[in-house]
Amino acid sequence: MNVLYIGVDNPLSVSAPGTPADKIKVSMSGGSLSGSNGKYVARVSSAGTARISVAAEVAPGKMQTLSSTDFRVKRIPDPIAKFGGKSGGTMPSVALKAQNAVFASLDNFDFDAKFNITKFTMIIAKPRADAIVLSTAGNSLSGAMKTALSGIGPGTRVIFDNIIAVGPDGSPRQLNAVALSAN
Repeated sequence: MNVLYIGVDNPLSVSAPGTPADKIKVSMSGGSLSGSNGKYVARVSSAGTARISVAAEVAPGKMQTLSSTDFRVKRIPDPIAKFGGKSGGTMPSVALKAQNAVFASLDNFDFDAKFNITKFTMIIAKPRADAIVLSTAGNSLSGAMKTALSGIGPGTRVIFDNIIAVGPDGSPRQLNAVALSAN
């Protein structure tokens, strides 16, 4: 699959049988390319298409285009928000109380792309009680959130919502809520 991802280094290997690597010229439209001798890194910044062309020096000063290939340029997939390593389900109340941050996890993606949580809301719904709603910036629980979380017991639902993460491409992403039940 010819796909390049926005915001990360996309490694490329280029070769032309019968042509020495130092006689190959690789160029790119729709992004930037660095590297040499068959090993390159492509960087792209907007979705769409990028074209990589390969030419070879067939005689001193005479270049011949060997091939051009179009690559789809895509955003990195949205990560999954997790609290205590879980994106939902049940968790012992003691384990819930021991956590202190929400994380964005990019599972099954081949590139090293890190997402940072920039803000989120925590909702604590105890049985037969009004819900507690608290918001904070960053990925760490605020002091008020830690205090509220310390008072939970079995049967309490803890929901993390309005989770915003920013990845290597710089665009904010709204992540799915994390709903956990204390047991």
